[in-house]
Amino acid sequence: MEKRALLAVLLSLLVIIIYQYFFMPEMPIKQPVQKDTEKELIEQEPFFPEFTDREEDNKKVKPEQDILDLFEQQKETKPREIIIDTEKYHAVINTKGAILSHWKLKNYYLTEKHETSPWKMNFWKMVGKSYITYFARLFGGEKPISERKEIDLFASIEANSGQGLRLIAGNKPNEGADLYSGVFETEANDVYLDKEHPEETIKLKYLTRNGFQIEKVFTFYNENYQVDTQIVTQNISNTKLLSNYSLLLGPGLGNAFQTGAHKFQGPITWKDGKKIKDKPKKKIPFIRHQENVSWTAMTSNYFFAAIIPREKNSGVFIHRAPSEVEDAISINRSTTIGIYYPPEMLDPGGTRRDFYGCYFGPKKYQTVKILGINLEQVIDYGFFSFLAKPLIYTLNVFYKFIPNYGIAIILLTIIIKIIFWPLTDKSFRSMKDMQEVQPKMASLRKKYKDDPKKLNEEVMGLYKKHGVNPMGGCLPLVLQIPVFFALYEGLMVAIEMRGAPFIFWIKDLSIMDPLLITPLLMGVTMYIQQKMTPMAGDAAQMKMMTFLPLIFTVFFLGFPSGLVIYWLLNNVLTIGQHYWIMKKMKA
Repeated sequence: MEKRALLAVLLSLLVIIIYQYFFMPEMPIKQPVQKDTEKELIEQEPFFPEFTDREEDNKKVKPEQDILDLFEQQKETKPREIIIDTEKYHAVINTKGAILSHWKLKNYYLTEKHETSPWKMNFWKMVGKSYITYFARLFGGEKPISERKEIDLFASIEANSGQGLRLIAGNKPNEGADLYSGVFETEANDVYLDKEHPEETIKLKYLTRNGFQIEKVFTFYNENYQVDTQIVTQNISNTKLLSNYSLLLGPGLGNAFQTGAHKFQGPITWKDGKKIKDKPKKKIPFIRHQENVSWTAMTSNYFFAAIIPREKNSGVFIHRAPSEVEDAISINRSTTIGIYYPPEMLDPGGTRRDFYGCYFGPKKYQTVKILGINLEQVIDYGFFSFLAKPLIYTLNVFYKFIPNYGIAIILLTIIIKIIFWPLTDKSFRSMKDMQEVQPKMASLRKKYKDDPKKLNEEVMGLYKKHGVNPMGGCLPLVLQIPVFFALYEGLMVAIEMRGAPFIFWIKDLSIMDPLLITPLLMGVTMYIQQKMTPMAGDAAQMKMMTFLPLIFTVFFLGFPSGLVIYWLLNNVLTIGQHYWIMKKMKA
């Protein structure tokens, strides 16, 4: 019975791993239910600061001919690019449409794409290439590192493509005409920010044919990845005009939105205190979320781009342009997210001011947590997030003292092992007791093979007489499974692991061991641990258990090396603990 319970636990663990690794379904589209009365939102302190230059509008209403003359004069203005360079990112504003068209992160680089499935030939070709490269460098000296490509949140965009962070008329990107695509006028020049010059505001103006004076105001910061955006719309005509526009991001986002680990990648919206994941399909290309929206974002495994409205009456739409390909990359690249406020009728001379915040950067938990708007919810730590968050936090604490995440994982493993030491001790002793009563249990099964009720009574009496708990050996293992999965999920999404080296051949703890050394060692230690563990059961079950180390090894080949290191060291420590317990029991 002990053997069957242990086998059930191990097989359940294996099934969960296989399911998450290969068959995890995409999150379904969740459309919020419209309510007759919306909940009152709790007023929070604004995340983005108010603009201080709120001067009184003193522009006079102009006749229609003057507006047309000014509109024609604008056409003589030539488009140009304004560079914003900081210590964290490089951005570009294109004055044609006042589009924030480029956003490149300086401290993050593209990593080589790895095949994670050992069932595919490309996986083994990649391993062979890794061995050749490693030994060539080992015996031939270190080769110069090729130029690294920085992460783009926005793709390299043509001046007239109408992509990036931009404005359109209406609230449907496939229907609303882009009325604000003319060349905006500005006195701003290239901006270079540092600690001595930490922020800069850029203003751009444009006059529409029907009499709207549009002003876009961007404020950039050196110390973070935030951008404050203000849209000022003034009616300078002598008739009422309807102000109805949307602030859009995408499509054509950059290389940061390529496929990564087996996590949701796409649009996420925070509405009414709940997270909504949407991935538009061919059959549902347009999704809308009305009012009480805190933010909407396009997310990848490690990075995201978010638009954050400042008013609670904003709405969100998500649109996917027609595409024949259904893979994650094409879906993300063809998806647009947008924020809109309700239309507003402006009297002659009337002005409308709308404020937004934006975040374009890494999914770093503490960085976005302090913003106080639940933006950290873009980071998906999985079902065991309540364990994953403190585990990753602990890794970061260790990293402050020893700047190597591989060593931090080793220290965390030791601490977890110390915490579970009593449970492992109890589990081993319980299995030893079960092994000792197996001959008597076999005798009872033979004696009462035709009387199941009597057999069960006799077995329970045997357990009670010898003080054996049939689940005592498996329960400690079951309690440790959530920790394993929490660390698994955490390492999958923790940007701290991305590109973090350990030793020698392990240059990135977030991807597989390129030489497969650690997963093979893990399989060996798992086999040794199995041989040291007291087991009881029939021959068929024993044969099944013999193959488990091999099965686990195969599936761990493509796992993040940081997770494999944790499992490997945990096995080594468990082997040491079993040896110590056996020696103590013999004494």
